[in-house]
Amino acid sequence: MISVMIALHGRLYAEGLRSLIESSTGGMEVAGVACDGDHPYGLAERLRPEVILADSKTIMAAFPDGAPEGSRLIVIGSEGEDLADLILNGIVCGALHYSSGPPTLEMAVKAVSMGVVWMEGAWPNRRKAASASPEHNPGAVPERKKKSTDN
Repeated sequence: MISVMIALHGRLYAEGLRSLIESSTGGMEVAGVACDGDHPYGLAERLRPEVILADSKTIMAAFPDGAPEGSRLIVIGSEGEDLADLILNGIVCGALHYSSGPPTLEMAVKAVSMGVVWMEGAWPNRRKAASASPEHNPGAVPERKKKSTDN
């Protein structure tokens, strides 16, 4: 069983995620839940879960330098959040959308628990920033010079 700790800003989301994990057959168990006002880092140090599921607000407040030793963080974000830097800086090992379904959650938790970096889909802000400069946009079509019809 993969032990999972939930650290989300908002009890409703945290309890919903707890129910989802507890009802899954994906080999995961909830080690603990930390919500508003709780101390997620201290709980994670005490419980030593393999994976911690947290939103970006909780990560910035409680895990700005990453998870305690032996645990790996997965950030759960919404459309429009740019979470790539959290992965690139080594703070988190995975990123999921709030709209992800149970199979994606299970795959991400299993992958991250084995040391694989998991990033679900494309994150819109990163693409918008890249498309601002055509030379950094692999999908940009270069302008073509008009052919001269004079011979």
